Amino acid sequence: MKITAKVFTISNQLYSILATFLDALEEARAGGNQNIALWQRLLPISGLPLNPTRIDEDEIALLFVMRKGQTATDLMLLSEKFYSLVEAVRTFNERRTQLTDVMPASMTGALGTTILTEDQYRAVAPRMHELTVLAEGISEALVEDIDYTIATVEKIGQEFEAHFGRGAVPIANFPPIVQERLERFKALIAENGSSMEAVHPYASSFWTV
Repeated sequence: MKITAKVFTISNQLYSILATFLDALEEARAGGNQNIALWQRLLPISGLPLNPTRIDEDEIALLFVMRKGQTATDLMLLSEKFYSLVEAVRTFNERRTQLTDVMPASMTGALGTTILTEDQYRAVAPRMHELTVLAEGISEALVEDIDYTIATVEKIGQEFEAHFGRGAVPIANFPPIVQERLERFKALIAENGSSMEAVHPYASSFWTV
């Protein structure tokens, strides 16, 4: 069934985003940089789908036949959540790259630090604030979307098994490691600190590799 293939795709791509962001946070922490701002620790993600998977209304028609209208609604919401998340990450990628491209940095390993004049800092401060809001919003949405996806996948799996029989329809599922990595991600984003202004009033650091 096309709908199950799309649920597989959305589930896998959500996990890929989680894994990429988590790796960046772990690397920043390992380098002793867990207290810089969240946008400075998250790296742009390459390979985002150009056309994020969306579940169409005609693909959930069967669920209405099965009298599972709420499940159909849940799947449509899952699809829209995923689309919105990918587009938010794409915006973060672009805005972060645009900012760091104009900030020559002194490198210490993978950590770049830029010392700005007061005027330079004032010029980029609104863009750094925008990135802070984006990074925090994306992180919150990612946690919410994965929790929602796990619940929805479990629900549709139970309903398909009840209707078609066990094993008749392939169903996506999340291995325990997903929940473990999600909990680790939540712990690391909770360490979100301020940028380097505490060290130097016009300093900004960002993780690069």
